[in-house]
Amino acid sequence: MGIDEVGDGTVAAIGSQLVDDGNLVPELEGEDPLGDLGNEEFLLNLYDEYAGGDRILWDESHGQFYTLDRFRNFAAYAEDNGYTVEATTDLTADLDDAGVLVVTSPSDSFSDAELSAVSDFVADGGLLVMHNQSDFNNFDETANFNDIAADLGLGFRFNDAEVGDEENNVGIYYLPLTANFNDAFPLFADREGITIDLQVGREYDVTVEDIADGDTVDVVFDGADVGLETDYTGTIRLLGIDTPESASVAASAERPEEWEGLAYDAGEVDPIDELVFDSTASLLDADGQPLTGDGPAVVYAEPTAFNVDEDGNGDAVEYPDDADIPLVAVDGTVAGLGAPFVDDGFDATADNEEFLLNLYDELIDGDTVLWDESHGQFYDLESFTEFESYAEAEGYDLQATGDLENDLCGADAVVVTSPSDAFSDSELSALSEFVADGGAVLFHDQSDFNDFDATANLNDIADALGLAFRFNDDQVLDEDENAGPPFVPTTGNFDGSSSLFETRAGIDDDPDARTTEYLVEWAGKATEFANRLDGEEVTLFFDENAKRGTAASTAQRWAATTSSGRPSGTPGRPTPASGPRVTSTTRRRTATTGWRRCSPPSRRASARSATPRHSPAGRCSPSPRPNGTVPDSPAGSRCSPATRTPGRRSVAAS
Repeated sequence: MGIDEVGDGTVAAIGSQLVDDGNLVPELEGEDPLGDLGNEEFLLNLYDEYAGGDRILWDESHGQFYTLDRFRNFAAYAEDNGYTVEATTDLTADLDDAGVLVVTSPSDSFSDAELSAVSDFVADGGLLVMHNQSDFNNFDETANFNDIAADLGLGFRFNDAEVGDEENNVGIYYLPLTANFNDAFPLFADREGITIDLQVGREYDVTVEDIADGDTVDVVFDGADVGLETDYTGTIRLLGIDTPESASVAASAERPEEWEGLAYDAGEVDPIDELVFDSTASLLDADGQPLTGDGPAVVYAEPTAFNVDEDGNGDAVEYPDDADIPLVAVDGTVAGLGAPFVDDGFDATADNEEFLLNLYDELIDGDTVLWDESHGQFYDLESFTEFESYAEAEGYDLQATGDLENDLCGADAVVVTSPSDAFSDSELSALSEFVADGGAVLFHDQSDFNDFDATANLNDIADALGLAFRFNDDQVLDEDENAGPPFVPTTGNFDGSSSLFETRAGIDDDPDARTTEYLVEWAGKATEFANRLDGEEVTLFFDENAKRGTAASTAQRWAATTSSGRPSGTPGRPTPASGPRVTSTTRRRTATTGWRRCSPPSRRASARSATPRHSPAGRCSPSPRPNGTVPDSPAGSRCSPATRTPGRRSVAAS
């Protein structure tokens, strides 16, 4: 956003619609347990600071998709704060007594007469607010806005681009969050925002829109019943039952012990106690000598193992008989493994994938992992599809790259398997800077059988990074501890950080195998019962006697067990970290909001999901979200729930 003063007036440029009904997330009466998105408060502060009067004129004379009707909640909020808000289709005739002119993305350009009228309006003390949007599907009207900016001689222009943020967002990168403010402008004072009025003891007639599982449903409130101008979709918990999460981001983190109201008999996930190394090399110290004593090694072969110069080149470093042979080492945010370790077909009954994910969690600050395919690797990402799916289910985004140097800026980690081609000096420099800035690198070598390894190229990288370990041009064998042949040694000989060996569910873990059959049966029955409510009209009330931890107010009681609340057609929000049972997620998982581009970008094997965002009429029709709702969309393109015979039931909820 930018602000420029022209004459006695002010011009504000905002890169998004910011406060349309499809983006506002109202607060609950009395508090904001979801975490305050201050969009409407910020914009009203802008009006209070710079408006030339209390009449807001909303331009609808230039083919705008975002008419005033799409800002009903904000318009009511502004009027509650002393403004009048009116739409106009004749800009030059209606500007005279306006204090604020709002222009959303104009499909039609402004005439010379209109540009002159706007210029006079601003010069005389008016506030012009321009709301653009990203260039997704070319929905923006950047050129028309920049014509206005040029005519006014402003110090800024709009960019024909889209801003994304992989780390700070409301669930997906094209919904960025920011608190990066220029405090020189008096626009960030706290004030009451748009609120939702939900009361214990009152009954609400709602429509059940979607069933998450046996205890959690989405319902649509009439906006008038909760103090809004638009309908409101809230996720509620049915009292008296708790079932496992079925399709949420928290599904993998839910344990049978959390199924309140149901007896359980759960066993423990097996601890990490055995790793399998198929065709593995060993590791050396920084001088190319046996890596012994205290150092970076965290996994060793069993004492029965030995190493050989399998390709006969005479370049393997032999380990003494009494020395443990290291197979995995960690130095800072860099790890070296002597084998591909989790390539397709690996033994999933071992704990390889669990250990490697623990290693990811330990080293990687973020979720984007680049898989280098730019150096003639045989082991590309397609060779690791089982592990890729497992890692992405745990919240990571694995992406193949054919241009490592240029793609590093968007990554949190890099995986390099045996590179047939050497890294260039500029690539080594870029990788060194990446590690120095906190990026993680994981190397997978392999044994020198048939000279398949690329040990020299890996060691060039290790030299450039100044690592405390190097790779050995050898093969490790174990005649006693193996998964069949001696070149597939197994080991439980661990050292180093205990966090690398923490228990976690792996690919071969079957939740049903650790749960008594009647638990699964009754959870299914509860979900079957809840599904009968799908599409029905029900009478909803909130039980004032339900336990809500330390919650004191009506709003707090609601918040403690509400996953998300939003006007119909708005993005959801991450689950609040409060209340007696807010479902947890695994360490690096990002909660999703239920938004998706109409045409998703081509992205290989991405685990990120979404549902459609706003689209002007005729451009893209939204499809249902996973929770059954759809964003606001032009008439005729809204997805309607399946027709059902209306029923009336009463349910208690929290």
